[in-house]
Amino acid sequence: MNANLRQVKQGLLLTISTAIVFLGFSSFRVPQKTTVLIGITNLRSEKGSIQMGIYKDDESFQEEKEFMLKRFSKKNMKGNILVVKMQLEPGEYGFALLDDENDNGKMDYGIMLPKEGFGFSNYYHKGMKRPHFEQFKFNVGQHTTRVKVKVKYM
Repeated sequence: MNANLRQVKQGLLLTISTAIVFLGFSSFRVPQKTTVLIGITNLRSEKGSIQMGIYKDDESFQEEKEFMLKRFSKKNMKGNILVVKMQLEPGEYGFALLDDENDNGKMDYGIMLPKEGFGFSNYYHKGMKRPHFEQFKFNVGQHTTRVKVKVKYM
């Protein structure tokens, strides 16, 4: 009788443990990512690559501490346009792009002005001062998000 009672307790304990594990895993969700298509226009050459800083707020942008940094080859350019894609979780983002024509990983300057092109998500910068995140931020939702970046050269 004691052996049967012990088996019942062990079976019940196993069933409860399995249920807890199953419920724990079913409530654990892997964040779903959304496709973001980026149309980059006004590129002046096929030399180098595109370096894109991805930001989530103005403070990180002003401090140049991107959430993520991506590099894209220009090998699929058509005319002066390049379309690239990435996957991001839903949320608010802003892209700051560098047309790194010499592939050295940084913006090169002449006499105070950039020698290479730059651009921002859905925003064409006309001023001399750095823009604010609010000017080029966008939202990624559950469906494909399209973003345009027009590159500017000084």
